[in-house]
Amino acid sequence: MSLAHFEGYLSLLSVRFLLNGTPLTKGKREVQSKTKMGRGFGRGSRVAIVTHAQVKSAGKKVPRGLRGTRQIKRRRFQMKHDEQRKLEESLGMEKTPERKVEKTLAQQVASVQFAHVVNKRQKGLRQLRRQIIAGVRDLRRRYAEKRRRQTLRRARNSS
Repeated sequence: MSLAHFEGYLSLLSVRFLLNGTPLTKGKREVQSKTKMGRGFGRGSRVAIVTHAQVKSAGKKVPRGLRGTRQIKRRRFQMKHDEQRKLEESLGMEKTPERKVEKTLAQQVASVQFAHVVNKRQKGLRQLRRQIIAGVRDLRRRYAEKRRRQTLRRARNSS
C-alpha cells in the first residue's frame, strides 16, 4: 500500500469516526492526554477524555481537589470583567455599603448556632449542652478581647 493510499484510508477512518460520533476503540474510552499524568489525577494536570457522548465538546477533567478553586477563579474573572457593573460604575451608580449595627452580647448569644440535633430516642442533651456552652464561651472571649483592644486604643489616643 502506498503512502498516499494509506493517508486516504486514515482520512476516511477519521471522517467515519466524526460522522458516527463514536470512538474507533469500541467499548473503551479514548484518552488524549496533554500531560503524561494518566487521567487527570495529580495537581494541576488536565486530560481530555473523549467518549461517544463528548465528541463535539470534549471537556477537560479537573482533579477533585482543584474543582472548587477553579469555580472561585471563574467567579472572580466574571466579576472583574462584568460589563454591567463597569457601566454602572462609569455612570456613578455604585451601591453605598450600609453600616452594620453591632449586635449586643446578648443578641450574639441568642444567635449561637450548633450542629447537633437531639433525637427523641437518643441521649444527646449532654453533647448539645457542651456545644452551646463552647459557643457562648467563644463569643464572650471574643467580646472581652474586642473591649480590651478598644480600651487600649482609647488610652493611646488620649495620652
